[in-house]
Amino acid sequence: MKAVWKPALFFVLLLIITLLINMPARHLVARLKIPTGVKISQLQGSLLEGQVGVLTVNQLIIRDLKYAIDSSCLLSASLCYQLSFSGGSMLIRYIPISGAVEVSGLDIELSMSNLNVGADELFFKPSGSLYLSSQKLIFVQGKLVDIDALVVWKEAGIAGEDINLGDYQLNVTKGVGQYQVNLTDKGAVLNVEGEGALKADGSYSLSINIKSSSGLQARIKNALELIARKKRLNQYQVRWSGISDNNLISYLSFEDP
Repeated sequence: MKAVWKPALFFVLLLIITLLINMPARHLVARLKIPTGVKISQLQGSLLEGQVGVLTVNQLIIRDLKYAIDSSCLLSASLCYQLSFSGGSMLIRYIPISGAVEVSGLDIELSMSNLNVGADELFFKPSGSLYLSSQKLIFVQGKLVDIDALVVWKEAGIAGEDINLGDYQLNVTKGVGQYQVNLTDKGAVLNVEGEGALKADGSYSLSINIKSSSGLQARIKNALELIARKKRLNQYQVRWSGISDNNLISYLSFEDP
């Protein structure tokens, strides 16, 4: 009997692991606590590989997402998945020892129509496309602890209007006790320079200076004056400050990573 129990235990463990790996992913997800704001539809496949028809993360909609395990990470005692979807790709690495989740190689381009942003929130519905890239996004216990990301609004405009204002770039980084953003234009119709910060107490501030040419279309000026204060001829300024939503702050860590 003593000579039998060890190989029998190994066989049982191997059987359990095999069953888990080949179990339909939808059964495993049903037993997980999905974060608020995340919705998964049309999930097919197993732990090794599969696809999701529609993934909604707050206001972001991702379609036709495919995932596959990257076995090379197993050598470093971590679990990695390569994700590809309509408009982009990324690599997600989970480190069981620290509980950290690292996102790298993030490269996404989405139409603004894929974002559930209402006109009531922005005074108008934006058009164009949004490009997101990052080599460093780190989450620990469900909180963002470090970020260095780039967001580009390409062919910025207003839905329903024949307006193309060009491209604008937003850099998001983490500083000491705060998250910082810097906004610039990329040779666009409007000359834009801005910076902002979100602090641990929830307070945020954003200041943007905008310069336009004297020949700017009247409808563009009218749209600009909805969100900006006119300082002088062809110069505008946007200043926002206040206290951020507690729900957002709960997903952020302001400590050093």
